[in-house]
Amino acid sequence: MLDAATPLARAAATLRRIPGIGTTTAAALLALLPELGTLDRRRIASLAGLAPHPRQSGDTDAYRRTRGGRPEAKRALFMAALSATRFDPALKAFYKRLRDNGKNPSSPSPPPCGNSSPSPMPYYVTKARRN
Repeated sequence: MLDAATPLARAAATLRRIPGIGTTTAAALLALLPELGTLDRRRIASLAGLAPHPRQSGDTDAYRRTRGGRPEAKRALFMAALSATRFDPALKAFYKRLRDNGKNPSSPSPPPCGNSSPSPMPYYVTKARRN
C-alpha cells in the first residue's frame, strides 16, 4: 500500500532503517505523525509524548516527566524500542550492560536528591529551599 505513493514509500524506507521499526510500525508512524520530516527533533518528540516537560510553580520544581503528545504514537515507538532491545545486536548489548550494572532500563529512576539523609521535604522542592 505504501509502495503506491512515492513520498510515503521513501519515508517508510527511511523509517525501516531504524532498528526495531518494521513495515507495520513505519506505516503507523507515518499515519500518526504526518509531521515527520518537517519538524525538528524536539517538536516531534513532544508530539509523540516522549519529551520531558517541567512542572514548575513558584519555588517548586517537580521531576520532569514525559506526558502529553499522541499516545498511539508513543505506544508504537515503545514497541519498536522493546523489539530493538531484544533483537538488534548493538542495542541488546547496551541493554544487557545496563542491567548488569544494576540499572533497570524499563522503569524510570527517581531524581537524585541533593543530600543522602532522609528528609521530610519532598524531592520536588528546589535546591534553593533544600539548602
